[in-house]
Amino acid sequence: MKIGFVHYNWKEPHGVYRVVDGNVQGLRHCFKDVSIKIIGEKLNFVPEGVESFEIPLESCNDSYKIADDLETAVKDCDKVIIENPMVGSRLPATLAFKEFSENTSLDIYWRHHDFVDDRPDMHNNFLHVFGSFENAYARTSNVSHLTLISFNKRRLEKKGIKATVIPNPIISSDFYYDEERARDLSSLFEKKGILKQDEKPIVYPSRVLRRKNMEEALLLTKMLNSPDVNHKLIITLAHDKDDYREELEKIIEDYGVPCSLGEAEEYIGFNRENGFVISDLYSMCRLNKGFALTTSVIEGFCYGLIEPWLVGVPVIGRDIPEVSEDFTESGMCLEYMYGNDVFPVNNDSSERTENIRNILDSPLRFEEIKKILDLELNVERAKSHAASNKEVVMDKYDYIKIAKELYRLLNG
Repeated sequence: MKIGFVHYNWKEPHGVYRVVDGNVQGLRHCFKDVSIKIIGEKLNFVPEGVESFEIPLESCNDSYKIADDLETAVKDCDKVIIENPMVGSRLPATLAFKEFSENTSLDIYWRHHDFVDDRPDMHNNFLHVFGSFENAYARTSNVSHLTLISFNKRRLEKKGIKATVIPNPIISSDFYYDEERARDLSSLFEKKGILKQDEKPIVYPSRVLRRKNMEEALLLTKMLNSPDVNHKLIITLAHDKDDYREELEKIIEDYGVPCSLGEAEEYIGFNRENGFVISDLYSMCRLNKGFALTTSVIEGFCYGLIEPWLVGVPVIGRDIPEVSEDFTESGMCLEYMYGNDVFPVNNDSSERTENIRNILDSPLRFEEIKKILDLELNVERAKSHAASNKEVVMDKYDYIKIAKELYRLLNG
């Protein structure tokens, strides 16, 4: 069986790449009859030993050409998985995916990571082309739909689309505590001014994006600091496409929040043989008695909520019930995460930032919310579940298990 994985670009090891890479490694490990082809643009990152085929999915504005190129690219494939077709940011590709999928005899799988429904800034253009969100979905009998979480399966079902949940895979063997590498990375961070010896790291492993709600993370960092304990927020990846980074920098400056905003990106890569990787960052966090944090308001799966446990690092922050329901149903304990009753969900980062500034400007309100959150206690509660949560991640989300689920589905 030859499987074609289609995505807009492979220029960096983004979230979708990690999902595909986990699938590829798992499928190749378990099933000798499987071969893989990677299809898309900017093929900088393709799993080792995997065939690739370049077509202009990201840069081309001609949907008919994209559909023709897709037909050529997958002519030797038995199954085709199209990644994130409804993200909404590349309309010609979405049109082409629908046209191609509904006019081929191949088995096609649309795997949904994100939804244009959640991106108000893209609604007008998208609706101008399709008329409605529902019209964009391929619905012929050869097309199946996959989601990463149960919530999104239910969303599709409300649109009259049957879907199957296949969670994101985690290559568990890539995540482990290495004290020697932790000490080396800690020394490097001290040398580069990212983390001082007397500072405890709060690791937010993410790119600077508005949906990550990092202004809230800055507030939590301010609340966790005291004359006796120094915490520093480490946001790992920089992003400068818009003014959001400047908004965060202004909060950091105005309120004296200890934060490293993207400086770690230069030192955290994706190849352990060539330098430090995300597992080493978690090891450094554990060595320095820190923890991981997430304050995101929208996630398709949220790796940051489950990966740190594999290295023995607790995670605290904002709960996203739509995502965490699957994790807790699998046996994870996340009861120490705070919900929307403390900070109402708001997808407008400008309004969120104004709210955070109002809290920081009001000592009374600041102390009131600090008491409600009781972050120090919840860090300790999270630590007490580190071993059991790690077991759940290993059991439910390891890439070998997920590969077997995917294989059974494709052969169904």
